[in-house]
Amino acid sequence: MNSEIHPTTDTDKGQCDLPSDIVIDGLVDRSLGLFSLDLPLRKRIIKFVSPSSSYFDTSILAAIFLNSIILACVDYRFIDENYQPSADLSLRNNIIEKAEILFTVIFAIESLLKIIAY
Repeated sequence: MNSEIHPTTDTDKGQCDLPSDIVIDGLVDRSLGLFSLDLPLRKRIIKFVSPSSSYFDTSILAAIFLNSIILACVDYRFIDENYQPSADLSLRNNIIEKAEILFTVIFAIESLLKIIAY
């Protein structure tokens, strides 16, 4: 294997043979090749999404819980020709369809923040 692409681990030392400037305390020096650890925006995002920030994790878990409840409330009495719940015939399904867009945006933002941070 090429050591530049696939770093090997020295079993005696338990360390990877990557250059020291690539990984710092478990964080990559440049996230997505754009955001360095010195960038104030990335520092704020790391602080915001870090495990010590229980508000972020708690809010994401609450969103997952609410999304699960909302998905369980779909009204299958009103279906379209493809046997999918119809939002046109049911107000509840219409609200759920709109809420799913909101939850998708929330989870996409969570993913993007964590990708930038780590």
